[in-house]
Amino acid sequence: MFSDSLSMQNTALANVVESAAVLNTAKLKAEGVIVRSSGKIIETDNASRVDKLKVCFTVTKNSLVAPGDKAFFVQILDPKNNVLGANEAVIFEDQTVYYSTISTFNYEAKDLDVCEYIAKPNSKQDFAEGIYKVNVFDRYPTQYHQSYRIRHDDLPHWPVFLFSSGKSDNWAQLA
Repeated sequence: MFSDSLSMQNTALANVVESAAVLNTAKLKAEGVIVRSSGKIIETDNASRVDKLKVCFTVTKNSLVAPGDKAFFVQILDPKNNVLGANEAVIFEDQTVYYSTISTFNYEAKDLDVCEYIAKPNSKQDFAEGIYKVNVFDRYPTQYHQSYRIRHDDLPHWPVFLFSSGKSDNWAQLA
């Protein structure tokens, strides 16, 4: 009787540790960039000048996660909710989610800054004006969010609002 109770407690504790042994992200930031021929990268929100979308985030330290190769899925949705980039599918339980790229990195049990770049779908076509949604996730498709606004020259230059990422919705209006 006592050993059954102890076994149940061990199983419950193992489940708690397993659920806590996940990597999280912070400081999620998305921006449009111009890539110069010299390789220099310049931020812009002007749709006609953006060469790539840059998504950066910090993978935060978690001592319960073993060091090694890890991955996050990065999903960028254009203003019409089309997935940019690879647009490949991954299945989580019974849900199919499309992603733009897989960000792979070597986690060393400390904070790690990661950036990914997504090129234009067509090199002869500008990014569309509007709000782009960015999602970064591993096994939970709606884990971290941010929005990024791209404008055309004839629109007013709006103020910048940027919020750090976390488990709740995080949005940024950039212009």
